Amino acid sequence: MTDFFVGKAGRPGSLRRRRLMDALRRMMVAVCVGLAVFAALACVTGSVATRTVVIAAADIARGTAVDGSMLRLARMPAGDGSALHGAWASLEDLPGHGIAQVDIVAGQPVYGPMIRDQPTIPNGFTVIEVRLASDADALMAGDEIALASAAGCDDADKDEDSGRTDGDDASHPSCVLVERALVMGQSPKASAAGYATDATAALAMPPEDALRVMSSQEAGAIIAVAR
Repeated sequence: MTDFFVGKAGRPGSLRRRRLMDALRRMMVAVCVGLAVFAALACVTGSVATRTVVIAAADIARGTAVDGSMLRLARMPAGDGSALHGAWASLEDLPGHGIAQVDIVAGQPVYGPMIRDQPTIPNGFTVIEVRLASDADALMAGDEIALASAAGCDDADKDEDSGRTDGDDASHPSCVLVERALVMGQSPKASAAGYATDATAALAMPPEDALRVMSSQEAGAIIAVAR
């Protein structure tokens, strides 16, 4: 019996191996606990982390000229970052002459496409007020459009370049008066009864196109076509 116990205890390195295995087990347990705590902290931190974004201080209607007094900074939950991707982080992101492209609700984060800079008149262009039969409210400052006339063009050359479809009635040769016009703004035209009728839009275009439009808008309806 004595030899048995001595033999068992006397095996080379057996005690050292047991101690080493115990240490490894304790280390593995500690690592697993540490990873669990780290994951829990990461979830909590991600749910409460915030970032600074620009939000509307009050409701801003589409087409309104926006200045810094209409916006403010706020801290909002960052989450995974996707919801606030593209949101402005500073009032310095506001264009110098920004125009709201959509209705913005008070407290809503502001993203780049929501506010666009007021356009400038291109070199060689002039600005005229054009009475439109189409919905001028659909136009925003900075949009590029074409203008089509329901009364047709005066000369055959213009008819050939008008883009008229095969289905057009030859007695009403509608055509494109202007291939490119830049919207500078729009304003409703009130009737004598006080109701809005046709709307006029301030459009920038080359002088020769402007003269063509001015002579054509008395002959028939002019509509704006998105480019």
